[in-house]
Amino acid sequence: MKMSRKLKKWGLSLILMAMIALMMPGTALAARKHVVIGGMSWAGSNAIEQVMKYVLEEKLDIRVKIIPISASLCWPALEKGSVDVYPDMWMPNQQAGFDKYVTERKSVAVSLSYDKAVQGFYMPAALAKKNGIKSIFDLKGKEAMFDTNGDGQGEIWAGPFDWEASEINSSKIKEYGLDLEPVKVQQWLFLAMMKEAMRKDKPIIFYYWEPEWPMAKYDLVRLEEPPNNETCWQHIKGDSKATKISCAFPDASVYVGVSKKLETRNPKAFKFLTNFNIPIEEVSKLISEVEDVPGNPKKPADEVAKAWVDGHPEIVKQWLSGI
Repeated sequence: MKMSRKLKKWGLSLILMAMIALMMPGTALAARKHVVIGGMSWAGSNAIEQVMKYVLEEKLDIRVKIIPISASLCWPALEKGSVDVYPDMWMPNQQAGFDKYVTERKSVAVSLSYDKAVQGFYMPAALAKKNGIKSIFDLKGKEAMFDTNGDGQGEIWAGPFDWEASEINSSKIKEYGLDLEPVKVQQWLFLAMMKEAMRKDKPIIFYYWEPEWPMAKYDLVRLEEPPNNETCWQHIKGDSKATKISCAFPDASVYVGVSKKLETRNPKAFKFLTNFNIPIEEVSKLISEVEDVPGNPKKPADEVAKAWVDGHPEIVKQWLSGI
């Protein structure tokens, strides 16, 4: 009950902060010296936000505020200039906003932060090598090794029950002809199961995505699937019978979105932010530092960012090029 009240209070605070930012008068925006980063709700973005903040403040002497905001509110705030940075913009997830504010209105500049953000089915690399498993189809006849409850049928984590991904993955398992039961439990519960399986070196197979901390912590392999195309991707949301998917998820690309108004107000900050890019494997490492993972308790995101920036001078040098 206490947690519920806290979550409601936190959510209300986010809305109020965003509304205040959006309602700021134009004169106040034009006079503002500090940079406002839109704070997103996931660990990868939180780590990147702190890296940006550290570089802006310590290398460029530009003050920064991170304001929690939703993706839907961030777009109009970028256009108005009340928020300067959308730090971790996933595409094609944000296609509608991208089309409206980047392509049509040209009020937001974007730069590629990292690409080939993949998702799919993962398993321990040593287990895959031992059993000659490279592709999803190599699992046929070997599904029983993933039996965790003793009923003779293997299990695979497909995602939480209320995720669209779990619906997609369930269809994939069926279309691939695999004798695997899709397990649909919340992510926190699955992660506990995964940590235990990895600790005891037990066979496990599951849906996941990159960048994320398991890729930095464990030696995992993503199974090959047929490439994504329109023919093999028939997804009817909410209709499991009509949904027929027999290929990989499309790769995502992640961008940094920057308000065009910042270019005039603070050209140094604008140049740095449009120069920003980071290797995807480094994002996984950052996440592994700010999350509570086996053998590595979570650390404050600002401390993680400082250590990362100080340890990667060549990358930071590229970001500051031309400033």
